[in-house]
Amino acid sequence: MGDALRRKARSSRLISKATVAATGRRLIVNLLTLHSAKGCEYDVVVMVVGMDMGAMPWRRETAAELLESCRLFHVGLTRAHDAVHMLYSGWIPGRYGQHLGRSPFVDELEDRLIAAERTPPT
Repeated sequence: MGDALRRKARSSRLISKATVAATGRRLIVNLLTLHSAKGCEYDVVVMVVGMDMGAMPWRRETAAELLESCRLFHVGLTRAHDAVHMLYSGWIPGRYGQHLGRSPFVDELEDRLIAAERTPPT
């Protein structure tokens, strides 16, 4: 193990111990697929892979598959109590790579959030 990795591991243990002391809770990271996340709840969710067009949804999905991808996106989005972070690169791997941008689900979510911010409270 390299020195940088040792320092990072030691730092992570110190942060984890400090968190336990301050909150009584351990910092734990769970890596899940969207399918296995159904029914789970977390304070923070990071949707790491697949928020790119061509990955979520796939490039050539039928209408039924597109609906299922949308449902899975919703599952990931609604697992968080406090915050959701979504990562995307905009590039699809391949022989030449393609820049397709982010998932249309992310675009739609952004549009809805902007519209909600502009709507006066009732």
